[in-house]
Parts: sequence; C-alpha cells; structure tokens
Amino acid sequence: MLEDILSQYGFDDETLIQRFTQGTQSEVYHIISKQGDAILRLLNSRKLIENYIQIFINDKHAVTPKIIQTSNGQHYVCITEDRFAIVQEFCLGDYPQKNNPEILRRIARTVQELEFVLSASEYTTTPDKFDLSSRYQLLGSYQQTVFTENGITKAFIDSYKGEKFDGDDYIHGDAGIWNMIQNDDRLRIIDFSELRVGSCYLDRAAGFHSALEFGTLDTHAFRELYTGYSEMFESFDKELFNGFLELWELRGIVALVSDRTDIPDSTIKMLIQNFVRLRELLNDL
Repeated sequence: MLEDILSQYGFDDETLIQRFTQGTQSEVYHIISKQGDAILRLLNSRKLIENYIQIFINDKHAVTPKIIQTSNGQHYVCITEDRFAIVQEFCLGDYPQKNNPEILRRIARTVQELEFVLSASEYTTTPDKFDLSSRYQLLGSYQQTVFTENGITKAFIDSYKGEKFDGDDYIHGDAGIWNMIQNDDRLRIIDFSELRVGSCYLDRAAGFHSALEFGTLDTHAFRELYTGYSEMFESFDKELFNGFLELWELRGIVALVSDRTDIPDSTIKMLIQNFVRLRELLNDL
C-alpha cells in the first residue's frame, strides 16, 4: 500500500519509509528519497483530509507544512472510502526552546496567524479527547490526600465552571510546542486531528504554557515573558488567558494521575507545587 502511494507521488524505488507515530486518527511516516525528505500522513477520515486541504488553501502565512501534490496534481490519495493519504513538506527543526522571550513572541505571532487561517473557512470539528467527567472521577478516586490539602480538586472544578471558557472560534485544540516545529526561518504548526470549536484562548494559552518552566521563573522574569507574549496579539483578555493557563496546568496533572496508579508522592507534590507557583505568578502580575 505505501509503495503504491509513493509511486503516485513520483518517488523512486529506493525511497525509505520510517514510521514516526500512530494514533487513533492518523499514522505519520518519514519519507527519505533522492527527491528530498517528506512527511506522509494516513488519515482515517474524509473530514480530516478535507480539513487539511482547506487549511492549506487558506494558509497565506505558511503556518503549516505545505501539502505536496501527486504526479496527477491531486492533493491527496484515496486508499479506501474512509482512509486517505497526504504528503507534506518535511520541516527540519526542533521543539521551541523554553523560557525564551524571542521564541515566545514567535509562538504568539504564529498562533495569531493560525487564527486567521482557521477563520477563513468552515471545518469539521472533533470533541475534546480530554473527557472531563471520566478524568475527574479517576482523580477523585485516586488515594492522594495531597490533592485535598492543596485545593487541587476545587481548582479543577472552578476551571470548568461558567461560560468563560466557551467560544465559537475554530481552534487547533492542542497547540503546545509538541505540535510545533522551529527552524531558522519560522515556526510551523502540525497535527490538526483535534481541530474543534472553542475559545481561541485555549490555543493561545497552550503555546505560552508549554514554552515555560514555571518552577525556574521568578516574578520579574515571568512578568516580562507574559507581557512580551500578550502584546503580540491585537486583542487580549487577561482573565480568559489566565484561566486557560491554569486549565492547561491542571489538565497535565489530571491526565498523568488518571493514566497511572504508581506515581510517587514526591512527583504528585512537585506537580502541585508547579500549579501553586503558576497561581502565585499570575497573582503577582
């Protein structure tokens, strides 16, 4: 199957294929050939492939890796009725460096450019795979009094209360640095399998939160990084942004705890200390 796909893109017989990742929505492969490197994505949904193509067509800022056309000028290859393949340019780079003011400004600029791209059309959305009810039940059953002592469960509930987290924007849904590739030219955003409707501040906070190590920052350094990031946006709601920063920190704690039962108390306490530290930094702004 892979060989047939590659032939439709004109890759020669000596092309090498290495699997990168495999998830519920897609498989990702690294293509190594004489024509150059590329990324092959196998997508398990017609709607997903339509999203990728629309994003590419609307992307005037080169926020995402370019889609490479087949030898016949098609944007994708149909494998079965519900399985498709696209090939994208290979972006050589690394995850963005943390606690770096210039990188944070670049992340802010790229996230804002992505907002323009996603506002240019309508897309098929997916639900948030972070299931609140099941995650919270697991958290509540986890035998760690340290959660209650530090008010983590209350903070978790408060972060999901009210309408302040609602929104009607198309968002990436997982715009942390793990889905960003940085090189000398620019920053690219990848993996749109969680694209959905929500608040743009979820993506804005994801980029900022994932690019910081809160435990290493003093109040002055955090304020400078926060100010530099927020000033990159044409409009910026501090309350919304801060709420989503806390939410991302809590999601990380709950996801880790609910997926494992052998986490040492010292690790739990460290995670909670990071959350408390984030709240202190936000309160000192």
